[in-house]
Amino acid sequence: MADVVAEVASEQRVLFFTCHPGTRDLLVRAAAARAATAGGRTARVEELGRTG
Repeated sequence: MADVVAEVASEQRVLFFTCHPGTRDLLVRAAAARAATAGGRTARVEELGRTG
């Protein structure tokens, strides 16, 4: 799933909401791996409204 999201994000802007830190980490790793092979584009991840 993360590879597919990263692939789409290489061509279009993607906004993905999750409350699971593990899912966030998986997506960040996939985006970083994709950026490393696609000319150095990077992903920006923000945590908003963190409770707990």
